[in-house]
Amino acid sequence: MKISDEIKTNFKDNSHMAIVNVMYTANWLRDLNKEILKEDKLLPQHYNVLRIVNGRHPEPTCPGDIKKVMLDKGPDITRLIDKLVNMGLLDRCLNAENRRSMDITISELGQTILKKLTIKMDKVRQKHFGLTEDESLQLSELLDKARR
Repeated sequence: MKISDEIKTNFKDNSHMAIVNVMYTANWLRDLNKEILKEDKLLPQHYNVLRIVNGRHPEPTCPGDIKKVMLDKGPDITRLIDKLVNMGLLDRCLNAENRRSMDITISELGQTILKKLTIKMDKVRQKHFGLTEDESLQLSELLDKARR
């Protein structure tokens, strides 16, 4: 369905329509992801932290490095990590070289949960996103261009 039909409005120009469409679609995708994550009592930000830490595995990473590459820069990284540690999905210990810094690693349970969630998200993406590989690349390149 076209964005103008979806939200029942007219736009002053194509640029305005594109910006609203990007925001609307981002929220739509976030809501799809939230549904998947809700079952495990996680938020999209938790999933993002798990993916980042897993990407560094087996090397540890620190909260500051996680925050730098988060998709959503707003959340309190300490609270996100605390919840994941309390759930047994991440491990946290003092850095041996710098006792003011924490080393964060993903646990076996965290890897298992992340793998399960990623499979579910991939299925939802394939079912609902409906773009070919070429179209996905074109969209990604246009979004990169818009952020320059």
